[in-house]
Amino acid sequence: MLKIVSANEQTFEMFRQPEGAPDEFKVMEINYLRKKDVKK
Repeated sequence: MLKIVSANEQTFEMFRQPEGAPDEFKVMEINYLRKKDVKK
């Protein structure tokens, strides 16, 4: 699942349901944050 939090931030989550398991669970979360541009 990809959630767009703002123009500068996104969150990607991956869920999995193993065979025979009643519920799925989160196996990975990646947070993307745009780096601020430093002008010299």
